[in-house]
Amino acid sequence: MGDTGSLARALDGEALCERDPRRARSIYLRSLKLWRKHGSSRGTAITLARLGEVEMRLGRWDAGRQRCEEGMQLLRRIGDRYAVATTLMSTGILAIQEGHAARARGWLEEALTLMRELGVPGGVAQAREHLAQAARTQGGEDPES
Repeated sequence: MGDTGSLARALDGEALCERDPRRARSIYLRSLKLWRKHGSSRGTAITLARLGEVEMRLGRWDAGRQRCEEGMQLLRRIGDRYAVATTLMSTGILAIQEGHAARARGWLEEALTLMRELGVPGGVAQAREHLAQAARTQGGEDPES
């Protein structure tokens, strides 16, 4: 992996453990520069998605959504459908927690579809559970599928 990739991975780990979202954002930004310098599309994509989640946690929904979408585009391009599904899932869960259930549903529905296609029963169950939570939060009915 080399020094650049190793440092980027270490920074990602530090950011994941950081409780202060402002500090996590700063760490992810440093990591993102290193992943890009290293030339790792997967490292760049996952860091973009995590950075997007932090941006949303900070109330920067447009910036967060843009980062997540950029990360997911890279993940789709390299064919990592599972990482796309888990990114959609975590973004949807965060949206529910932050009071944006309507936004969450689209992400969770796509995650559900991918988890079904990939044959990941636990992921299917988790997506269904969070879709039901989003529906209840919005005052709608639980989805049947």
